[in-house]
Amino acid sequence: MDNYYFQQLYEQIHHQQKEINRLKSSVECLNTELTQLKEKPPLIVERLEYKFDQLKVETLEGTLNIGLNPSDLDGIEELSLPKQSLDAPVHLKEGLLERLSQYIHQEVETVIEGTERQLGKKLDVQYRNLIKEDIQTQLPARVDHYIQQSLQHTNRDQTEDQQLEAIYQQILKDIHQGIHAFISQIPQEQAGKKNKP
Repeated sequence: MDNYYFQQLYEQIHHQQKEINRLKSSVECLNTELTQLKEKPPLIVERLEYKFDQLKVETLEGTLNIGLNPSDLDGIEELSLPKQSLDAPVHLKEGLLERLSQYIHQEVETVIEGTERQLGKKLDVQYRNLIKEDIQTQLPARVDHYIQQSLQHTNRDQTEDQQLEAIYQQILKDIHQGIHAFISQIPQEQAGKKNKP
């Protein structure tokens, strides 16, 4: 009986020693990586200047307005959606969001490339991702807006599927216009190298 107890104790100690050795190895590896990172010189960007109608841009922030252009906002004092209209029927909203998300993941890259060719600009990956993320972020509010608008102005000759298709097509149109407006307003220096024919 004592042998069995010592055998179990030995196996447990052996297992613990293996685990300790594995953890030591991990800590050594992490320390090596940390030392390498500390030895690298830090990347410091003091200031970026771009000529955008003779303005100096230190940070580029903002939102891609799908379907709207800053010049369209002249004369509009406030553009907002009524709070009660933000909850569209769930089944309509989910179906549209799923189709639009699929479109963004599969087709928006092609739309961006076509717009680049049309405008003679070439965006880097960062701008492309910014456009896609911004569109994706705005989709729920945009879908709510168009569903509420459709419910308020229901065409009795249209089926629900026809109304949803009309909303889908309108949002696609907004996406295309928003991409075109965004890319056209990016200064060439920021967009990247100009496409060569």
